[in-house]
Amino acid sequence: MPAASPTWNWTGAMQVQCPYFYYLTPAAVTAAHYAKRTPCGPWISHPRGGSCLSPDPSSPRDMAAGACTWERQPAARVVFGDRLLASGWDRSSSFDDKTGHRRDNTNQTLHNGRALAAAFAAAARPLLSPRCCGC
Repeated sequence: MPAASPTWNWTGAMQVQCPYFYYLTPAAVTAAHYAKRTPCGPWISHPRGGSCLSPDPSSPRDMAAGACTWERQPAARVVFGDRLLASGWDRSSSFDDKTGHRRDNTNQTLHNGRALAAAFAAAARPLLSPRCCGC
């Protein structure tokens, strides 16, 4: 991919197919051979090249000046595990404990996506937490 490619600097998204991790060697499986596939949501990519975080703190990068394309916010929305469970989160394993074989977890993934959305929606005022040290 050429260095001038927008993918080096701009946030992008691609569709994730479920069941995720069902096939152990996804590189060897083409879309035509991916027997079970259901769109399960986007994979969001924030490439380092577009980040407003500067490797040199003495010269910050400014989005308004066009020096970067995305920046971290000073706070993060948090949903704790007990709220996820109360919203119906399915904690089932994605593999068989006895054989180690992967299970088709498409329905579980879709269900948990709805549970996550419900957990955020249930919070009248979602908890905002400061970001941890540089993460």
